[in-house]
Amino acid sequence: MCSVSSKIKFCTCISKVQYLKHRWIHYRLNNGREDFILGITMFPTDFLDENFDVNYVTIENRLNEPEAFDFTMNFIEKDKLSVQLFCKESKEGYDFEYNYEYLNGKWSYIENYCFEYRNTFDEVNAEKIKTPFMNL
Repeated sequence: MCSVSSKIKFCTCISKVQYLKHRWIHYRLNNGREDFILGITMFPTDFLDENFDVNYVTIENRLNEPEAFDFTMNFIEKDKLSVQLFCKESKEGYDFEYNYEYLNGKWSYIENYCFEYRNTFDEVNAEKIKTPFMNL
């Protein structure tokens, strides 16, 4: 099973993020946004990720290290970050998503609220992840 690397790197090096296997997406609250998006319910893949607890903590720790990003980012309170990783070693290959919120100057893991992101947050940035897993 896939184990996230403690040296995972969040980059600003590509523009077609929708085609990437490993990506991060930064969201910022937009109080004036009044979208209402509804979609098909997708089962979370958390329960399929045997290393979920270890992986989300590894990513959280890395996000709070100064060199995690390859650029200087000015995050603000309530920003959200979605880390999406494709694990080909999981059953049938799955995209695993780990979500974080920026509060009190640090990132903390939160449950996935994808519709909240799309209804009240703007996508600020979305880019590539390097060295996502150990042994790759």
